[in-house]
Amino acid sequence: MKWLLLVLALIAGLVVAVMLPAVQEDMQRKQVQAALAAAKRLAPQLAAYREIHQRWPATLTEAGLEGGFYDAEHGQSGVLQWHASRAELSAQFDDIKGAAVYYRAVSGSESGMLWRCSQRGLPERASHWHLDCESLGR
Repeated sequence: MKWLLLVLALIAGLVVAVMLPAVQEDMQRKQVQAALAAAKRLAPQLAAYREIHQRWPATLTEAGLEGGFYDAEHGQSGVLQWHASRAELSAQFDDIKGAAVYYRAVSGSESGMLWRCSQRGLPERASHWHLDCESLGR
């Protein structure tokens, strides 16, 4: 009986060891996707503020915006920071040390402001996440 319990504990440990990295990666991917979705939601509103006031807002609050993002599936949240001098939203992640995603206004066009997304320090597997965010070697 003791051997059976030992074997079952060993199997359970192996299952956890195999599944844990996949679960962690999924959580990281969802958090980055939530940040990008929030940045894409705020970008047109920031551009509209600039069009009306002929300058970028100093803060998101000045533009009447909130920079929070939330991944309901995993209960993770975060905040986008606005850097008016660079016309850039940025998100850093607690769960992905050293990683950041940037959403920057690069120029205006007849159809509106153009935004470019870049990232730094995402895990190697992030290239398979289909983030719609190119790396610009920041």
